[in-house]
Amino acid sequence: MSSDAGDPTQSEPQSADPSRRDFDLSNNIFQVSFVAPQAPSIMARAPENSTDLVADLDDDPQPPRGWRVLDEQSGKEVATVSGGRASMTIPPGRYKLALKRYQFEGEELTFPTIFEKKPGQPIDAAIHTAIEMELPSSIKAVFQWEAVDAKHPDRVMQHLSGSHPVMLLPPGH
Repeated sequence: MSSDAGDPTQSEPQSADPSRRDFDLSNNIFQVSFVAPQAPSIMARAPENSTDLVADLDDDPQPPRGWRVLDEQSGKEVATVSGGRASMTIPPGRYKLALKRYQFEGEELTFPTIFEKKPGQPIDAAIHTAIEMELPSSIKAVFQWEAVDAKHPDRVMQHLSGSHPVMLLPPGH
């Protein structure tokens, strides 16, 4: 009776079983390729001089999801601003701004401050009224938080996910 076990002349693969490939010394080579960088398909644009609204939100360099420019007297929408661009030229006048900061959360809020648009100049809007959620060390995260009217606690003024610790709100209680 002959046995081939331990015969070095036998050339059977050591790891025919795929679950044992980690132990196969013949597959310990990794090929890495570094490709030359490609030019971006979308080129950055410089800010336009014709911007009719310049917004300043202290805590976030990104523009809000959407603004609505409202006539001071009637409250009617004059223009919308998305991604920092107005839907139309905003004529000189006095306006209020309504803001929806994030696309899929929170409510649109109208701020009582009157902003004046002068000929040839943008509306320079600075929103500096907000509350910030600061958690104690014993709480790691919250799913959602809200601001309610102090006189009517059942009335939610604004709500955000816990990933947004700063909530813009008009002045009030």
